[in-house]
Amino acid sequence: MILANVDIVKFPWAISNLLSNAIRVSPENGKIKVYITDREQSAVHVKIIDEGPGIQEEIQKRMFEPYFQGEKVNSGKASGFLGLGLTIAKEVVEAHEGQIEYFNNKPRGSLFRISLPQV
Repeated sequence: MILANVDIVKFPWAISNLLSNAIRVSPENGKIKVYITDREQSAVHVKIIDEGPGIQEEIQKRMFEPYFQGEKVNSGKASGFLGLGLTIAKEVVEAHEGQIEYFNNKPRGSLFRISLPQV
């Protein structure tokens, strides 16, 4: 059994944001994978992996900043989103004494990993 202490109202905000972003950027019929593991004795990892285009390096440096919109950087146009989703996800995870990280999912896509202290 994998256990971590999470706020049942706030923690789903982080997961929901990552999933909605993955759905938005994935191609039609693309797969989104969610893994929950406890391979490390002291941490629970939630991984969300998509098959979208991935996130450019210059965007990765700022993607957790409030109001930052990666789409605006790529296209010059606002996306219609406020740019708060990843900021909120990061704040929620950190309030749980956890960490959120981004990795390129070679050859295509994104991998977000949330690490939480294991109970």
